[in-house]
Amino acid sequence: IYITNQITLKRYPEIILLRREDEPEDIMSKLGYEEILVRWVNYHIKRNGGDRVIKNVGNDMADGYGYGHILRNVAPSLPANYFDLDKDARAVK
Repeated sequence: IYITNQITLKRYPEIILLRREDEPEDIMSKLGYEEILVRWVNYHIKRNGGDRVIKNVGNDMADGYGYGHILRNVAPSLPANYFDLDKDARAVK
């Protein structure tokens, strides 16, 4: 919890990029850390062409889908199949 409490616009101004087009400019300073984290995960999923939307950091993150997309972006040197993001393939494993 300590780490997520440190997610603030002042500390990480780049999170302004997570603001939706129809939102006021100051919205990111009003959101809680969990909502910012959810938006960040969804940013990575969308960037990779994923079709799921994470709504919370609990149940929606349990299967590793969001983590796989994050790692694909922040650690591009990993092999493409390091995290299999295909739901059917994960079910077989």
